[in-house]
Amino acid sequence: MKYFLSLLLMAWTFVACKHDAIEVIPGTPIKLVPNEYTPGLREFGWASAIKLDSIDWQASAKGGYFTSSLTGKKYVFCDFTTHSAGSNFLREDIFIQLIPLGCGTYRINSETNESLHDENTLYASCGLLLGEGDEHVMSWNMNPDFFEEDYFKITMIDTISDILEGEFSMHLVADSVFKANSWIYAEYPCFKKGEFKCQIAPW
Repeated sequence: MKYFLSLLLMAWTFVACKHDAIEVIPGTPIKLVPNEYTPGLREFGWASAIKLDSIDWQASAKGGYFTSSLTGKKYVFCDFTTHSAGSNFLREDIFIQLIPLGCGTYRINSETNESLHDENTLYASCGLLLGEGDEHVMSWNMNPDFFEEDYFKITMIDTISDILEGEFSMHLVADSVFKANSWIYAEYPCFKKGEFKCQIAPW
């Protein structure tokens, strides 16, 4: 009996030590590592940035036209997407909307209210979605602490060839609904020195 209890204690100690060795400190982005997410085919465009100050981030990009039902004005939206490996893959998705049809530098906010829309401000969000569906595993909003620093710049828009080019900088913060998952997927991700070029199409 003593021998059995000794073995049980040794096994528990080994498991406990092993758990301590791989325990992740909250805020550590263990899922956001280089090459974890791939950009896909990039058949409609591409986006790139420095993610979390060190990761060479690459994504697929596409754009589309959108006409406001309130104002009747025409805008553009952009979608930057990456994928993880495996059958139950995660889809990282950055969505920017209400982009005016003109070159310029715009602020980025999280709140979308067409009736109060400021033409100098765009709206963006970022999420991790499971598979091809819309089930959110994680969601981030723009971090208000960086409102004056972040931007979305349109350097070229061709509404004849339907091509959009630009630059961006984004600091995000975990949505309160998904705060519990932020220790896995990073609470404050950021994308700096971003560039993109994509096709605008009537999706």
